[in-house]
Amino acid sequence: MRVKGTMDEKNKGIFAGLTLFAISILVIINFGIVKLTNSQLLGGRFIAIFNLILTAIIGSFGALTLFLVAALYFNWKIPCFSFNQKIYHRILFPLIIFSGRILNISKERIQQSLIDINNSIVKLRGIKVKPDELLLLLPHCLQNSNCRIKLINNLANCCRCGECSIKDLSEIGINQKIRLSLAKGGTEARKILGEIKPKAVIAVACERDLISGIIDSYPISVYGIINNRPFGYCKDTCINLRAIRDGIDLFLGEEIAS
Repeated sequence: MRVKGTMDEKNKGIFAGLTLFAISILVIINFGIVKLTNSQLLGGRFIAIFNLILTAIIGSFGALTLFLVAALYFNWKIPCFSFNQKIYHRILFPLIIFSGRILNISKERIQQSLIDINNSIVKLRGIKVKPDELLLLLPHCLQNSNCRIKLINNLANCCRCGECSIKDLSEIGINQKIRLSLAKGGTEARKILGEIKPKAVIAVACERDLISGIIDSYPISVYGIINNRPFGYCKDTCINLRAIRDGIDLFLGEEIAS
C-alpha cells in the first residue's frame, strides 16, 4: 500500500548508502566468524548450529533493513511497525552512525538524515491519536534569553509578549487541545514522557538531542523537528511553525488541526 511521504532525496541517498555499507560490514563479520569457528576444535554439530543461527539473524536484519529502504523510496506502508521500529531505532540507527564515522561523514549530517528517516517511518505508519494523547515537547532555549519568567513547569506563565516562539506555540496548543511541555534536556524530557505517557510526540530540539530522544522514547512514535539556531546552540532558538502544524496534522488529521 502506498502512502504519501515527502523525504529529502539527499537524505534517502545517505541512508541507503550507509545502510548497505553497514550490512556489508555485518556480512564480512559473519563470514569471518564462520571461518574462525570452523577452524576451532569444537563439536561439528555445535559449530553448524551456531553459524546457522548467526547467519539467519544477520540475514533477517538485512532483509528488514532493505525492506525499509524500499519502503522509503516507494512509500510503502510498513507492517508490524512496533517490532520493526525497535530494530530500526535500537540497532540500525547506531550502526548507521558508526558507519558514518568510518566513512568520515559529518555526524550532524547523518543525524539530519536519520531524523528525516524517522519522520518518514512515522508517516508510513499513519498512526492517529486524540488531542490529549499528543505531546508537543519543546526545548527551553526557544524562550527569549532575556525573559525573566520561568516557564519550565508552567507554560501558562507566558506573558504573550511575542519576543519568542512560545507565544505562538502556546496558542497552537490551546487551539488544538494538545499538551505542551518545556524541557531543559534529555533527562527532563524522559521524565516528562514518563509522567504524561503520550501515545505520540512532536519533539523540537537539535539533531543530537532528537536522535537520542527518538531512540530512548521507544515504543512511542516521535516526529522530530530540528530547531533553527541563529545565535548558536541553546540560546534564542526558533522554529518553523508550519512544521509544527504539519506534525499535528500528521497525528490528528488535517480536518482537526487545520
